[in-house]
Amino acid sequence: MDRHSRLVALLKVVLPLMALGLLSTLFLLSRSIDPETAIPFAKAEIEDRINARRITEPFFSGATAQGDTLSLSAATIGFDASGLTRATDVMAELVQIGGTRVTMNAAEAEVNLQTNAAKLSGGILINTASGFDITTHRIEADLSSALITAPGQISARGPFGNLEAGKMVLRPQNGDEQAQMVFTNRVKLIYTPE
Repeated sequence: MDRHSRLVALLKVVLPLMALGLLSTLFLLSRSIDPETAIPFAKAEIEDRINARRITEPFFSGATAQGDTLSLSAATIGFDASGLTRATDVMAELVQIGGTRVTMNAAEAEVNLQTNAAKLSGGILINTASGFDITTHRIEADLSSALITAPGQISARGPFGNLEAGKMVLRPQNGDEQAQMVFTNRVKLIYTPE
């Protein structure tokens, strides 16, 4: 047997034994983990979630009597004794039977299921399929009729230019007609021709 063959035969035995020795020292020298101190915040967080009656990453979807669909997702949603539902990091989408599609992103929402009303607040961004990008601070929605109202100052960018107004109403139409978006209260339009 030549020198190379003897070296390979010796390494076939020595290298696995070295690996086994390293692996055994890994387990022998490791520290034990105390399960009580492993996650100190877990018990408090679980109790908080139980007491707060909160759901993480919920998704709801429904339809109005006219056939408009409304879906809502959020980061968290909580319930209180008065019947109000509060949500954070909200994304809502309304698809009206006439084809109008509106998406709304808001920091917070408050939904009253008894009156079918929702209030969105905190840096709201509204996008429509017709090309409008609208920002406002508050939205009030009637969930039974899909009527959406922005009662405060709004800024909009659309296909024809920029628009500012003191109020906006998105009113669904009957049948297959497109919804109407009505701007009122000191409307200012800066028209930008193509």
